[in-house]
Formats: sequence, C-alpha cells, structure tokens
Amino acid sequence: MGWFTRKPRQRPALDAKAREEAEHRYGRAAFGTAIGLYMRTVDEDRKDPSDLAFDLPDSRFRFLVMLLSTVFKACALEIPEGIDAASSALKSLAMLSVNEKQFRFFAGDVTAEEAYESGKVYFIGFTNQWSKIVSAGNRDGAGWPEQKRLLAIMLKAVESESDLTDADLARLGPMTLYIDGLQPGVREEFRRLLAHP
Repeated sequence: MGWFTRKPRQRPALDAKAREEAEHRYGRAAFGTAIGLYMRTVDEDRKDPSDLAFDLPDSRFRFLVMLLSTVFKACALEIPEGIDAASSALKSLAMLSVNEKQFRFFAGDVTAEEAYESGKVYFIGFTNQWSKIVSAGNRDGAGWPEQKRLLAIMLKAVESESDLTDADLARLGPMTLYIDGLQPGVREEFRRLLAHP
C-alpha cells in the first residue's frame, strides 16, 4: 500500500474567503470522487460473494463515508494544509443521503443534520483506522496480512456492529484487495474533478 509516498507541497497562506472557497472546491472534488467509487462498487446486480452485507439501517451511508475517508487518505497530499475539505464533503454527502431515496442510505427518516453528525463520527473512526493501516504497512514484518485484517475490520464496521470473524476475513478478502487497488484511480479522479469542477 503506497498511500503516502510524497511530501505535501508548501503553499502560501490563504485569507478567510480564499480558504472557504478552497474548502468548498476540494470538498466538492472529494465528494464527487467518493460518489463515483460508490457507484462503481455498489452494483445491485453484482453476484460477487465478497459483496458487503448491508445489515444495519445506515450501512450504505457508512460505506459511502468509508469511501470518502479512502479519498481523503489517498489524496491527503493533494489538499493544502489548513483546508478543511472534509466538512464540506460530509455536508454534501449528508444532503445527498437524505434526499436520494433510490439508494436507500438509511432505513428510516433522517435529517441532513443527523446524517452529517453521524457521518462525522464515522469519518473520524474510518480515518483513524486508515492511520492504523498505513502504520501497519510501515512496520517491519507486518505488511499486507495485517493491513488486510485492519481493512476488513473497517469493512465489517460498515456491515454490522459485530466483531470480525475468520469467516468475515475470508469473505471480505476480495473487497480488501479491491479497496487497496483504488488508490491510483482515486487520485486521478480527484485531480480531474479539481481541475474541472
């Protein structure tokens, strides 16, 4: 996993208005990238046994937030320091999730504010899990097996509140490889959306 391979670029400080515009611009690119990932990953017609079991009332929303955290981890070095694009992207996800009934992000009625607040909690948890995954790849001897297990734990948290079992790890194995393989495409899509809002 090469999620962090370069040093962040130094950019000049922004005034408040420019910072707000940048947060919206980077947030919109992250939002669009996450939605694209979701659409490619959650295909109702797929028969792949590695598909996620969306057992919780908000499993689809959790998965969408997990994909957003994936975008931010893959593109961390693309976003200038001091730019809080995550809040902007989460607000967009919250609005979409309560207004887009076709994808059934929630089992019941949820307000955009409720979706945003729960999305923040999930986003922080997934971001922390990504930090563990990256750290596991940097430790001698741990490597991919530990990263795969940690990624499967994150995917299991999308599905249900229960702990990861060996059967879950085997079932989610192909999905962990899929998520790991997203990195180059995620960066490319993010850059494309950033250049052409």
